[in-house]
Amino acid sequence: MKTILITGANGQLGNEMRLLAAAHPEYRYVFTDVAELDICNEEAVEQCVAGNEVDIIVNCASSSSWRAAALPSSASP
Repeated sequence: MKTILITGANGQLGNEMRLLAAAHPEYRYVFTDVAELDICNEEAVEQCVAGNEVDIIVNCASSSSWRAAALPSSASP
């Protein structure tokens, strides 16, 4: 059985992935959000992947600040 890691699982897209996962019991799912896994911490991600024997990663994490996302990277909100 393949194991799929879903990051950003408490967000809008992550919640949709939870619904889809229910329809696909042939996979094992690991749902995480920033409280459980900081995806900016490479060591933490490597430990999560190794500890859960992850085969596939789906990153649903995103910024919730549309203003920051809309601004050029050199600008500040």
